[in-house]
Amino acid sequence: MNAINSNEQMIQKINEVLQNKREAVVNIVNDKLTLSVFSLLENNLHNVKEINFVIRDVKFLPHQSEIAHEFEINPTDVLFSA
Repeated sequence: MNAINSNEQMIQKINEVLQNKREAVVNIVNDKLTLSVFSLLENNLHNVKEINFVIRDVKFLPHQSEIAHEFEINPTDVLFSA
């Protein structure tokens, strides 16, 4: 298996999986795959059954890191982070 060295490679690999896998479950960890990067997957979301946002406890985050505190997803929005 080839190592993933960039966000672009990660998005490409995830898109490849989503193109071929139906009813996929996507888990997003707040400091690993941001909503802005995740939005690049929107062309393949028709195969996604479930999306889980895993928000890690702030005690595990490096000091002064920015994290989103609230998420709002409306039927008319693709994804929106407040």
